[in-house]
Amino acid sequence: MTNKNDINTVQDPDILAAMEASAEEETVLTESIPQPNEAYSHKDTITLEVEGQPVTRRMNDWIRYDPVSLHIAMNKVPFVIARDDFRILMSTLRANHIDYYRRAVGLDILVDINGNAQQVAARCLYNYEPAKFYKWWSHNEEKVYMTSTEKIKLFLKVESLKAGTLLKKHVEMMNRLRVPSKK
Repeated sequence: MTNKNDINTVQDPDILAAMEASAEEETVLTESIPQPNEAYSHKDTITLEVEGQPVTRRMNDWIRYDPVSLHIAMNKVPFVIARDDFRILMSTLRANHIDYYRRAVGLDILVDINGNAQQVAARCLYNYEPAKFYKWWSHNEEKVYMTSTEKIKLFLKVESLKAGTLLKKHVEMMNRLRVPSKK
């Protein structure tokens, strides 16, 4: 025997429509969550979690209104966006969110250390010309974000290649990190 409470007895068309819309909305949200290794264009709609809440927008709206959340999501779930959209995203981050951009890009940022408008990836100079990079970086620390580990490696490389090149503040930092030898 079937219990009367087990049967869906809703017959109000407005309530049924609301229930169907809610079910469709839930389906759209799960379908528009970015999938790993999927490619999305500026017309695609995706759902990202922003401050603990799911937010659904078209890709071009994410780039325009919340590029930081989009970039963070791209790093969490490795999905791909169209090349032109990616250029616009990175340009928007560089223009409007420079601190986040520097931290996100790190040593992959392009720099001009000779003043001749020829930009080179900071990582190349860091790896292949550490003394030259250090001299430039020590006067332009705000232009390239480096982790503490990257800084220490740079200081060690420069000190081994050209002793006496490090600035006093960097020598003091290295001395604080050194483990005193046992006698």
